[in-house]
Amino acid sequence: MKRFALLMLVVLCLGLPAFAQDVPKAEVFGGFSLLHLSAGGELKPKGWQASGAYNFHKAVGIVLDTGAQYQIESGFRQHVYEYLIGPRYNIRQDNVTYFIDTFAGGLYFSAKDKSTPPNKFHENDFLLAIGGGVDVKAGPVKIRVFQFDWLPARSFAKKTAAGTVIERARWDKGVSRWGFGVVYPFGKK
Repeated sequence: MKRFALLMLVVLCLGLPAFAQDVPKAEVFGGFSLLHLSAGGELKPKGWQASGAYNFHKAVGIVLDTGAQYQIESGFRQHVYEYLIGPRYNIRQDNVTYFIDTFAGGLYFSAKDKSTPPNKFHENDFLLAIGGGVDVKAGPVKIRVFQFDWLPARSFAKKTAAGTVIERARWDKGVSRWGFGVVYPFGKK
């Protein structure tokens, strides 16, 4: 029994390098993004998403994430921009990296029509995010097979010029974002 335990220990120790993976110092992602907004109707603008990550450790990094989505609905051209920062937790395997991230930042929404003068609306909201995804190694790059983020947004109170509150601050929990694209690694830890 002792010989078997010793043999298993040796086999496990010899096999550890097979689980090693080069961890990049930084990673840059770019890809397609689909946003789902359910406040006051249902919007599904499409656009792009990009992020830069600095990896402190093979399992922990800090990420700056941004995205923009566009849609024309009922004659209004709508633009949505997200800007977020926060930690990312990675589970790295040979050819696959699973990640979970949490962010804080903002969301800017604007809409205008083609009338003269145009009707315009814009809003800045506080934005949180929790999500995750999967990256698969494909040669020198990785393919982000999918990324999902739930984005609860806190809109601020709206007031008239005289200071009268016309709409109270509220949380909109019906915002989510899906994305996929390419991840470029830089450097090694």
